Amino acid sequence: MPPRVRCHASDADQPVRSTVLIILATSAAMQADIVYLGDGSRHCGALLVQAGYGVASQPASQEERTPDRSQMLREAFELFGDGDLAAGLRAMQRSVADASGAVLGDLDAQCRAARGIPLDEFLAKTRIYLASRAGHGRGFQLNSATKYERAALGRMLARQAEILLAREHDGRTVAEWASQLNEYDALKPDARLLVADAARAGALLAARLRFDPALKEKRAETARLTRLRADLMHLAGWVASLPGYMDLSPDDGWVDPIEPPIAGLAAASQPGGSERDAREADSRPADSEPSEE
Repeated sequence: MPPRVRCHASDADQPVRSTVLIILATSAAMQADIVYLGDGSRHCGALLVQAGYGVASQPASQEERTPDRSQMLREAFELFGDGDLAAGLRAMQRSVADASGAVLGDLDAQCRAARGIPLDEFLAKTRIYLASRAGHGRGFQLNSATKYERAALGRMLARQAEILLAREHDGRTVAEWASQLNEYDALKPDARLLVADAARAGALLAARLRFDPALKEKRAETARLTRLRADLMHLAGWVASLPGYMDLSPDDGWVDPIEPPIAGLAAASQPGGSERDAREADSRPADSEPSEE
């Protein structure tokens, strides 16, 4: 909302340097007013009086400095309702950034009531879905995550990777082919499906290795997942390099196991979804804010 300006002067013909009273209408989410005066100087707080180049100001109140996190979350839900998941994710992660435990508890209750899902899971599910939209729905790019959601994020990444690793191709699972790469010596009809599963599983493991707090004290598991990720990347690269691979039809029917966070977006999560749905689901990159490393 723009500031309301009230001018008081004893004479209507008095020059511009006469006393000016400015009352700024601030919202609870704003930290303070930034006021620029005629001499180019900048001041923080609510401007009360300007007389010539003299300034009298008062600091913003504690209430004005405290963001309305509940309102931020409501706005995030509205953005989700409009189909703008990327903007909704940014609003949702701002609502939890640096929030106290008590505030996070209130926000979680608000999310459960509005969406029927814990807030950390809703955050993580949305972030994973948007990451899966990279590369026209075949890639995976997850650049950041709030500390609040990381435990839920790690669990979800692990489940998604397990689904892909268990898929079978020519009598063996993806995990088995990754450990027996030298035995994949000829192109198979479902080679593109194997490459898609292996590449996505590897990307999911890379994200988990970066963000999952459960791995912090598990050195043996971290080492195992690191080796598995490398094997999956080698598998995908090897199969894709075999003669004739590029002649295989890209319309292979690959199914992405990652589900959208809200109803009505299922079509956009599949390769066969409409271009319009995919654009709406992508919106703007959600990982534009710095990671809480």
